[in-house]
Amino acid sequence: DQHGKGTSMSAKHTPGPWHVAATNAGSARTSVWARGGDVRVADCNSAAISLPGRQCDASLIAAAPDLLEAANLLMEAASTHMTYRNAKERAAYEGLRAAIARTTGEQA
Repeated sequence: DQHGKGTSMSAKHTPGPWHVAATNAGSARTSVWARGGDVRVADCNSAAISLPGRQCDASLIAAAPDLLEAANLLMEAASTHMTYRNAKERAAYEGLRAAIARTTGEQA
């Protein structure tokens, strides 16, 4: 299994873009694919979740590389302006930093 660099220096995930597609035509099995459909990244197939719910979960997973890239760019921009106007801005910054750390397996 090969992993790309992504936008984060420590990113080890399969590079995007990722997209959602049924595993087989007419199937209720929803999967997330990368590399033009050559690599299945995730399956969202729990019988405990409705098909529309599984499709929404898969869409959220498929957006992960784009969300991580945007979050890293925002953190880079924010790090040059490290003053906060209020506690809400500080909490947003810290929350984003922690979320990035969770996606990369690093400590926040």
